[in-house]
Amino acid sequence: MAVVRARTAPPYALVISVVLCVLFAGAAIFTYVLYSKTVVDQQDATDKLSRVASDLDIRNANASPTGGPALRQVLAQNQQLKELIMGANATGSVESIKGDPTISASIDRDHSLVGAIKSLTATRDQQATDLVAANERAKSATGESAAAEQNVKKLTDSYEATIAQLQDQLKTAQEQVAAANGSRDKGVSDSLDKIKAMQQSSEDDRRNLVLQNQDLQSKVTDLQKQVQELKIAVGKARGSGSGPTEIAQADGSVLHVNAAAGEVYISLTSSDHIKPGMTFSCYDPRSGVRLGNDEGAKGNGTLEVMQVRADSSICRITSTTPGHAIQQGDLIFNVVYHNDTARKFHFVVFGDFDLDGDGIATAAERDRLISMINTWGGQVDDKVTAQTDYVVMGTRPATPTIIEDNSTATAPGSVASERVSDDARYDQIIKEGKELGIPVLNANRFLSLIGYYSTTIVRY
Repeated sequence: MAVVRARTAPPYALVISVVLCVLFAGAAIFTYVLYSKTVVDQQDATDKLSRVASDLDIRNANASPTGGPALRQVLAQNQQLKELIMGANATGSVESIKGDPTISASIDRDHSLVGAIKSLTATRDQQATDLVAANERAKSATGESAAAEQNVKKLTDSYEATIAQLQDQLKTAQEQVAAANGSRDKGVSDSLDKIKAMQQSSEDDRRNLVLQNQDLQSKVTDLQKQVQELKIAVGKARGSGSGPTEIAQADGSVLHVNAAAGEVYISLTSSDHIKPGMTFSCYDPRSGVRLGNDEGAKGNGTLEVMQVRADSSICRITSTTPGHAIQQGDLIFNVVYHNDTARKFHFVVFGDFDLDGDGIATAAERDRLISMINTWGGQVDDKVTAQTDYVVMGTRPATPTIIEDNSTATAPGSVASERVSDDARYDQIIKEGKELGIPVLNANRFLSLIGYYSTTIVRY
C-alpha cells in the first residue's frame, strides 16, 4: 500500500533568516572597521593636537587670563561641551561654562556674528531684490535701446535717401548752371559787341553834335553881333535919348485902394516870390509903364509891400505924384523884380547915390543899392555887355583936388588915382550903354521905377 506524504511549504523563513544574519554580520564588520579607523584617526589627531599644544604652550604661556595654556583650556572647554552634549554632569558643566569668561565672550561673539549674519543676509536679500529690479530695468532699457536703434536706423535710411535725392538735384542744378553759364557767356559776348557798336555810334553822334554845336555857336555869335549892331544903330538914331520912351511889361495891378488908411491891395501874392519891404511904382493903364526920363514916364506914385498873402498883398502908399492919384486898376512895376525866378535882369550900376535923401551922394549908398537889386532878384555886372538890360548911373564920383607937389596923391593904387579913373569910366559906361541901345537911367528915375521912396521894413 502506497504511503502518501503530505506536501510541506518551502523554507522561506529560513532563507530570509540566513540572509539577514549575513547582512548583519557584514554591517557589524563594516562598522567595526570604520570605528577602528576612526579611533586610530582620533588618536593620531589627539597626538598631533598634543604636540601642537605643547608648542603653543611654550609660545603663549601668558596668553590665557587664568595663566594656563590657552589650547588646553580650549580642549577642556571642548570636553565639557561634549559632556554637556552627552549628558554627563550637565548641570555643573553648564554652570562652569557660563562662569567662564572666555566661553561667555565666545557666546556673545556668536550672538554678534549671528546678528551680523542676519544683517548681511538681509542686505544680500535686498541687493538681490535690487538686482532683480535692475535686471528688469536693464531689460526695459535694452528694449528701449533696441527701439531707439530701430528709429536711428529708420532716420539714417531716410537721411541717406534724402541726401541721395539732394545730390541728384545738385547734379541737375550744376548741369543747369553750366548750361546757363554757357548761355550767359554767349549773351555777355553778344552784349559786349552791341555795346561796342553803340559806343562807336554814340561817339560818332557826339562828334556830330560837337560839330553842330560849333556851327550853332558860330551862328549865335553872328546873331549877337547883329543885335549889338542893331542896338548901336537904334542908340545913334535916338541921339541923347530925349525921344519917346519905351513901354515895359507891368508886374501886376492895383486891386483896391483904401485912401483913408493909406493902404493899397495889389494882385501879386506869395506865389509870385515878393517879400515885405519890396517897392513898386504905379502907372496909369492908359499910358502904360514908361522907362524914359521924360515927364511922360512919371507914374502916379509909389508903394511899399507890408504884408504878403495867398490871395493878394497889402501895401502902404509911400509917395504920390503931384496932380495924380493911385487908383484901382493902376499898373505896378519894379524894374528889378521878375516873378520868374529862373530869369534875372542884368544891371550895371555906377556913380554915387543918395538913398536917404540927405543931399549927399556916397559910394556906400551905391553899395546899398546894389544889395537891394541882388535881394530883389536882379544881377549886377561890372561892365556893359549885350546881356545888360539897364544901366543905372548915379552922380559923377567927386574928384579930389590934386596937389601937384604931392607926388604920392596920384600914385597908382591911391584913393585919388582911383577916383580919377572912376571919373573917366563914368562917361565911358554912358557911351557904351547908348551905343548898345540899353536904357540908361539916372538915380531918380531908377528909384522911381523900383518904387523906392523911404522903406520902413527892410533896410539895405
